[in-house]
Amino acid sequence: MKTKKKLIFSLMLALALCVGVIFAATPSVSADAAVSGTCGDNLTWTFTSDSNLSNGTLTISGTGEMKSYRSVYAPWSLLCKYITSIVIENGVTSIGDGAFSDTAYYNDENNWEDGVLYIDNWLIKADSEVVSGDYTIKSGTVGIAGGAFSECTSLESVTI
Repeated sequence: MKTKKKLIFSLMLALALCVGVIFAATPSVSADAAVSGTCGDNLTWTFTSDSNLSNGTLTISGTGEMKSYRSVYAPWSLLCKYITSIVIENGVTSIGDGAFSDTAYYNDENNWEDGVLYIDNWLIKADSEVVSGDYTIKSGTVGIAGGAFSECTSLESVTI
């Protein structure tokens, strides 16, 4: 009987710890929120929003390369549905694969130009169903995100 009570107590304690870890790891988003972290050796991200979370901005700043998020979630992934604007400051030298794929900005068709998503002067992703044949990158583009053309099997050439 003691062993059964110990087992039940252990399971309850483990459940309580798991719930605590989940809530501790989830960023709290509230009015005039500001949450930040790192996304590269010398890069930081900051999320800010208005009081009703309808205008969330993700800003990437610092110098150097962003980590790739192809096999892991970006550190701002829990905030994705609130990110309607993205700013990439000077000094950023690369954008990691999949960095913005689940954000509201990415999923807003108004942010795409002829099948290509740009953030500031960065080419982030080309839609494989739209971009094919010869594609010319628009003037003023400072960088191309990793994997931006990865699914464009009908693409024959890219002019920079």
